[in-house]
Amino acid sequence: MQTGQQTRAVSDTFSLSKGGDVIFCSSDNVLFYIHKKNLEFSTGGFPMADFTSSHSFSPKRTAEIVPLTETGAILEILFQFVYPQRHPSLDDMNWVTFSGLAEAAEKYEVYNAMNVCQIRMRDYIPRHAAEIFGFAAKHDYPNIIALVAPLLVGKPLDEVAEILPYYIYVPWANSIGQPLYYNKFFRRILGE
Repeated sequence: MQTGQQTRAVSDTFSLSKGGDVIFCSSDNVLFYIHKKNLEFSTGGFPMADFTSSHSFSPKRTAEIVPLTETGAILEILFQFVYPQRHPSLDDMNWVTFSGLAEAAEKYEVYNAMNVCQIRMRDYIPRHAAEIFGFAAKHDYPNIIALVAPLLVGKPLDEVAEILPYYIYVPWANSIGQPLYYNKFFRRILGE
């Protein structure tokens, strides 16, 4: 390896030998060789680069590596959702990994992972209500907002303000002090 280059590991699941033709590099320098066709059919937001097929590498032509901001652990799980196979179980996943996966799924529009994460997010509500509320508001999941909002009603506005997107802040602030049943904000979210 030349001086100045960083050592990179290669994912066992998504290695060159598996035939992927787009190369992604995680923030912790793990390479993932993913099939472009799978990305085209199951995602909407991955950055593509100028690349050559892994089968046509030569000393003169090499594929461009697309850097991603997520860790190798997150991408290892996320990329499993772009293939037509049984998806990984998210049971017993710690919050940090799960929230990173959910954000990455939204960022890159990995549709299967987005759906599974939205469903599994409910299991984390009791311990991570504020973070989940922020996620749901940021990514427009009103059903999750409706589940979490009542848990945050008693919180001071200055604690909640940082996680509220602009379109929710004013209705939330106006709702302070109103009984929950009569609260226009919550009735609108709940669709009543």
